[in-house]
Amino acid sequence: MLSAPDLLSAPQREIAAAAGVSLGAVSNTLADLRATGMLGSSRRTHVITAQQDLERTWIEHYASTLRSSLEERRVDGPGPRWWATTGAADDVRWAGLQFGGESALERLDAGLRAEETVLYGTPPWQDIVRRVRMPVSAQGRVVLRERFWDPERFGGDLTVPPLLIRADAMASGDERQIEIAERLGERHHEPQQSL
Repeated sequence: MLSAPDLLSAPQREIAAAAGVSLGAVSNTLADLRATGMLGSSRRTHVITAQQDLERTWIEHYASTLRSSLEERRVDGPGPRWWATTGAADDVRWAGLQFGGESALERLDAGLRAEETVLYGTPPWQDIVRRVRMPVSAQGRVVLRERFWDPERFGGDLTVPPLLIRADAMASGDERQIEIAERLGERHHEPQQSL
């Protein structure tokens, strides 16, 4: 609901389908969010009442629970400069992948040069591995990570949703990425000035 506000007025079944979770998980989560005061409800819609708190909570839970449950493969492939080229972007689009981690931060022009490339998609990633010739390697510079959302609903952009970019950065343990994620969060919550 943080990444797709239209889900605030959607039936629980639609929320479950969009998030790829059970109807019971949605019901329990909504109840927990109401109990903590982060979500209010009227008869037909939900209202996020504590946006920053909910984002912070989601980022913390991503780092402590969700990220470790995602399938991941490290491969030896081209360095980050190659992935920034138009041809590589075409390969990423062709394989149905999206940039995450520090590679997404670099694409946002956040003042960071990526040292590795993180790509979210659907395992087993055979298409991109063959196309770019990337053998499995524990020291590889490319991380293929399982996508856990519907890319059709949450943007078919080359980068993952903004909240996940911040969550990846916060979970990285890298001071450079954490600092940028904090700045992005502050900028996201700055009051909009009217003209």
